[in-house]
Amino acid sequence: PDGHTLAIIAVTESPTLKLWDIRAGKSLHTLKMENPSRPFYDLMFSPDWITLAWISGGTVQMIDVKSGSKGPTLTHEDSLSEWDFSPDGTTFVTRTAETIAGNLAGVVKIWDTESGIARHTITHSDFVSAMSFSPDWQHVVTATGFGQIRIWETGNGQETALLSGQNDTIWALAFSTDGAMVASTSASGRVHLWDAHSGKALATLSGPDKTLIDVSFSSNGDWIA
Repeated sequence: PDGHTLAIIAVTESPTLKLWDIRAGKSLHTLKMENPSRPFYDLMFSPDWITLAWISGGTVQMIDVKSGSKGPTLTHEDSLSEWDFSPDGTTFVTRTAETIAGNLAGVVKIWDTESGIARHTITHSDFVSAMSFSPDWQHVVTATGFGQIRIWETGNGQETALLSGQNDTIWALAFSTDGAMVASTSASGRVHLWDAHSGKALATLSGPDKTLIDVSFSSNGDWIA
C-alpha cells in the first residue's frame, strides 16, 4: 500500500512469492508454499500487508509476511469459492460448503486470523452463490441457489433481515457505499435494490435478458454498474 514493495508470484514446482524493495531494486525474501495437497488457487495479503493467506483447495495457510513464519491453518471440508480479509486484517471470511446433519450445506465461515478459530459458521439450506460485506464489515449479505437473500451480523452470526421475492439463483451482491442498500443480480437479467436494514424491496432495474454475474456501486453511490 505504501508503494515501496512489489510482490511477484510464480507457480513452478510449488507456489513461490518473491518480495522486492522497489527503491533499492533488490530482493527482500522469498516465501514458498510447501507441496499443496490440493490445487493452488491464489494468495491474498491483509490490507496492512502484515499477513499473507495462501489458498489451496479447502485450506488457508496464514503466513507472517516479514518473517515467513507460519500462522494458523484454516481447514475446510470442501473447496473454497470466495475469501476475503476484513479491513483491519483480524478476520478472514470464506465461502464454502460442509456436511451438517448428514447433508452438504452452503456455509460462510468467519475466522479469527490470529488464533485460527472459526468465530461463526453461517449455514444455508442450499449452496451459497454470492456474498458481500457492508463497508464497515458489521454485516454480510448472502444468497443461495434458491434465490434467498439474508443479511447477518458478522459479530455474532445472527440473521437481521430476509430479502424475499426472487426465485432464481443470485450471482452477485453489493452494498451501497453508505451501507443502506443492497443490490442483487441473477439469471433473469434484472438488478434488485433492497433496504439493508428492513429488507424491503426498493426497486427493480430491467437489463438485458441475460445472466448478470457482477454488480457494483460507484464511489458516490449514485450509479450502479
